[in-house]
Amino acid sequence: MSYFNPWRRKFGIVTLLLACAFTAGWVRSLATIDSYYHVNRGNGYRLESVDGRIELRISDLAKVGNARGVESRPIGKRRETDDFIATRIKLIKTRLKVLQHAQESLTQSEFEELQNAAEKELRELQATLPWCAVPYWSLVLPLTALSAWLLLSKPLPATTTESSVTIAN
Repeated sequence: MSYFNPWRRKFGIVTLLLACAFTAGWVRSLATIDSYYHVNRGNGYRLESVDGRIELRISDLAKVGNARGVESRPIGKRRETDDFIATRIKLIKTRLKVLQHAQESLTQSEFEELQNAAEKELRELQATLPWCAVPYWSLVLPLTALSAWLLLSKPLPATTTESSVTIAN
């Protein structure tokens, strides 16, 4: 058991276990969507493991109240992809620009109604995009390399100082 006495070995085991846990999450995310959500005072937060990455989604469109929970579902029929949502957002922004140019031909109430509907749809779509996404490989590879270095590198030899030798005498 003397192999695990230095702190480097213990820390190496911890980083190796973390790398294994993230690798398991990586493989699981290819077939299953796992998510943790938390709603507090109208702000919604969702942490998802999907498609080989961890995503954080933040929404201010959540129901008022407090809730939290965990969901796990097979990918099966996928929700709209982020690329498709991004394309829809570009189309809505273009529609808003065209609406600005056509403002003279509309009454004020018609213009405001169309503008508010487009802005609401835009906010709802933007809330579905991930705020932050981290690929699993960017966590697994550094943790694996760090654990290999901590476990396989030779520990420095213990140095004895002159003062400790003289105290023993």
